[in-house]
Amino acid sequence: HGQAMLHLGDSQGQLQIVHPLLQQDPVCNDFFKMLGLPEAKSENNLLEKLLNKSAKITHRNAASWLFELYELYVKQEELILNRIRNSLAEFACIPCVSGGNDTIILLPASEAYLPLNHLKQWFRYNGIAYVSKPLFQYFKNKGVSESNLMEYLTFLNVNRLPKRIVTKND
Repeated sequence: HGQAMLHLGDSQGQLQIVHPLLQQDPVCNDFFKMLGLPEAKSENNLLEKLLNKSAKITHRNAASWLFELYELYVKQEELILNRIRNSLAEFACIPCVSGGNDTIILLPASEAYLPLNHLKQWFRYNGIAYVSKPLFQYFKNKGVSESNLMEYLTFLNVNRLPKRIVTKND
């Protein structure tokens, strides 16, 4: 996903760590901490595993993959939150439907809209893609409230409000 990620500590699965001999040197270790290198944690390892699976995301497994990311999101660790948001910025992983069609397509969060009544009214003549109902149902079945899912999707940059749409004349 275009970002190298080094960690301090013991090897945790797929995480890349700073060589242990360098970590033992107090000057080097202080330098790594000053750079903001995070400690190797199981959450970081899980996030890396999930991001490595992203190439295999389809409309059939996107909801479960997004839910696994949601479980990391709710822990509210800043480094993980930033990594999730940056990694998914332009990645087509949000299941959506468009123009009254029930076919689910995957879009980047920035191209999707929450299925809110005011947005449906605003875009009633345009083929805008809304987050699919099955995603809401999947999260509901997992015990996640609609408002918490909306907050999560907004965090991922799914649109809550109309945005400027560039036309040929712009």
